[in-house]
Amino acid sequence: MKRLLSLVILTLVFTLSLGSCSVVHSVLGIHTVSFDLNGGVGGEDFNESVNVFDGKTVKLPTPTRENYTFDGWFNGEEAFNAESPITQDLSLVAKWHPNKVTVSFFDYFSNLITEEIVDYGSGAVAPSVDAVIGNQKFVSWDKDFSAVTEDITVNAVY
Repeated sequence: MKRLLSLVILTLVFTLSLGSCSVVHSVLGIHTVSFDLNGGVGGEDFNESVNVFDGKTVKLPTPTRENYTFDGWFNGEEAFNAESPITQDLSLVAKWHPNKVTVSFFDYFSNLITEEIVDYGSGAVAPSVDAVIGNQKFVSWDKDFSAVTEDITVNAVY
């Protein structure tokens, strides 16, 4: 009996030493939760994956991404709830939406024509202005607004 038990233990140790972590995880009821930052940064304590015992919850990291707002962790198209018990391996992906900036357009007389709120890094659409005012002809706008990264004021140049 001792020999049989020793043989089983040696077989198990040998199998585990070959790198069969899935066997260990399966026997112990451990699941792997992996995190895809999707362009974000995880911070100094961030791990790309963590092991969680079956039925337990996972502590979700809070990533950052410059000029974006974090919408949460998603499992496919579904938002992942941190209070959900883990019952299988999961791959969670961070979802983001770009921050907004305001582009204010002013006419020849310094009157506000319109304000447009756009995604960070996107372009604004210029409003229509009078082609001619008195003997002044519209030439252009005084700033580029094709890839806006901060609130800006754009003036008509005549």
